[in-house]
Amino acid sequence: MIKMGALADEAKKRSAYLTLEKNESIVAIYKGYKMVPSSFDPDKENFRFLLEINIGGEKTVKYWDTGSNKIALVFDTVVEGEKVKITKTILMGKNGKEQVNWEAEAVVDDEGEVTKKKAKEITDSMSS
Repeated sequence: MIKMGALADEAKKRSAYLTLEKNESIVAIYKGYKMVPSSFDPDKENFRFLLEINIGGEKTVKYWDTGSNKIALVFDTVVEGEKVKITKTILMGKNGKEQVNWEAEAVVDDEGEVTKKKAKEITDSMSS
């Protein structure tokens, strides 16, 4: 008997790109970025972040393409090899259509509970 989620895990493994389900978060290790042509507008460029993630116990590197300057500013504070938590949420737009919202934040733990900023605050408070 195949367990629920096995097909989703397999689909995520097969894709070269980061794939998250609605309201799913993942902690990844940042491996760098490069600029690539936008698939929607070839005259523009997107950021392509390289992320090492764990799917079903296997480590793999996935691409995450985005044109978001907000996301780029988060990654500008992350050093290659550090952890980042990525969350995909679906919001209902004013027009009644679903809108995808992506968030990223630098984290220091595997669960993505302690942000890099919070860890610095804790360290600073302990040294005072």
